[in-house]
Amino acid sequence: MSSSSVVRHWISGVFIFIAIAMVVLGQTVLAGRLKDYDYVLYWGGCMVMTLFAAFAALYDMAKIRRESKREHHQLVERTFKNPDPDSFSGESNA
Repeated sequence: MSSSSVVRHWISGVFIFIAIAMVVLGQTVLAGRLKDYDYVLYWGGCMVMTLFAAFAALYDMAKIRRESKREHHQLVERTFKNPDPDSFSGESNA
């Protein structure tokens, strides 16, 4: 796994952790304390963290898909660029 993918995974994990922590705190400790604008700002922030987590996950998924396609293309190119003549003779080595 490359260092950039590790960083992407960590960023996604941090956003998810913050969003979950905000939901838990908002439903327990802060449930009676959030009034009016504080309530709207708090849950708006929670929504923003959730959206960041979702967008980070979607970006990570797209990046992994691109890397997979590139590696698949390279594998096909390597396989068919210099094929092994024995593999097409129809004889089995078993």
